[in-house]
Amino acid sequence: MDTIFSLVTKPINQNVGIIRISGPETFLLTKKIFPFTKLNHSTLEVHKLFLNDEFIDDVILLIFASPKSFTGEDTIEIQFHGSMYIADKILSFLEKQDVRQAKAGEFMQQAFFNNKIDLIQSEAINELITTEDKLVAKKASENINNKQSNELKDILIHLEDIIALIQVSIDYPENTDLPKYSHEGIGKKVKKLKENIEKILTNSNKLLNASKGVKIAFIGFPNVGKSTLLNSFLKKERAITSNIAGTTRDLIESIFFLDGLKITLIDTAGIRKTNSILEKKSIEKAILATKEADLIFMLLDSTKDIKKQEEELFKNIDTNDLKIVKVLTKIDKNQSKRSEKDYLKISALNNEISEIIDYIKLFIKNEVINFEEEEKAILITSFQFANLQEILDSLIKIESFIFEKVEFDLISYEIERAMDIIKKILGIKKDPNYLNDLFSRFCIGK
Repeated sequence: MDTIFSLVTKPINQNVGIIRISGPETFLLTKKIFPFTKLNHSTLEVHKLFLNDEFIDDVILLIFASPKSFTGEDTIEIQFHGSMYIADKILSFLEKQDVRQAKAGEFMQQAFFNNKIDLIQSEAINELITTEDKLVAKKASENINNKQSNELKDILIHLEDIIALIQVSIDYPENTDLPKYSHEGIGKKVKKLKENIEKILTNSNKLLNASKGVKIAFIGFPNVGKSTLLNSFLKKERAITSNIAGTTRDLIESIFFLDGLKITLIDTAGIRKTNSILEKKSIEKAILATKEADLIFMLLDSTKDIKKQEEELFKNIDTNDLKIVKVLTKIDKNQSKRSEKDYLKISALNNEISEIIDYIKLFIKNEVINFEEEEKAILITSFQFANLQEILDSLIKIESFIFEKVEFDLISYEIERAMDIIKKILGIKKDPNYLNDLFSRFCIGK
């Protein structure tokens, strides 16, 4: 393998920066960087770093000898005060040596080829680093600990068992009189396996959808309290609020997390009749936002005619396939409306928005996550999902072959094809195109 290096922390000024070097020439290069240092493997030491006789920084040097490193190669990490000035000095020195800059995911690629991690674990590490979603992060952590690998290996074992039964049926046709060697017996095993994979895909699809978060739009007439509600959610003045109708002229999107799920709040322009071309454009955007939202809160001013507001708003919005919840605002100014049914009641100005928050939590539980069996949600990337879907397609084809009592040789061939996909996902079967595609999607420095 090549000896590679990279800045493994973000290329910004920060508290600590880390540069990693990994590969067969690592320790020879380390002696060039720290010529008077005795390389004690598996140690952490503080050193003064000089490059070309220029003092650079007081650094921490971590030394890992093969195979006891993340990559399985001889590896060092240089931790320095996180200035990009210092990072550039070290990286410029390394660029002039007989080593090269690591490609995206190449440290994990070294770890994979040295049998330190499998492909599932590498994807889980990358997802854990990049995801904002706590549920996906939790599943990624489980997959680093081999949950997904073990599940797929279990599917592989079941397919191998089916192949063994088919082989006995081919070699000893007289055994086909026994139930477990017949088309029907083998079909039952395939059906059970197919149902298990369908459950994994169903729940994993919900996980993937949940990881995208929930989009919530606020709509209503001008000065109904949309921007005040947004600021109340965010605990800061993200949206400009005033008593002047039409203050919000464009969509304002803000993100926060509720119970670990990303929520995108969309504050829209007030919907009303206007001669202003600019305001008409803003209203068009507001109506368009309703079509992209998962949940819409229709805000109605409790101090004014509620039914009239509803009628006017519904004239402007195509309500088909929209999840609209009606909310009475400014309830502190009209206490008599607190007993109204079919409405949530809030006073955003006083931060009384618990009814909306409780509704969002219920919506997340019932509509977004709603796992039949959360433990079956093991896939955390669309790449993995597509591969397992391909395996399911093979099993559906196998099931139809068995129903039609197709020759066992053809059924066996299709099962082996499904097994090859699993081996490819796990990295048991090393497909160069698949590996290049996979690792190219990982972040630099990993």
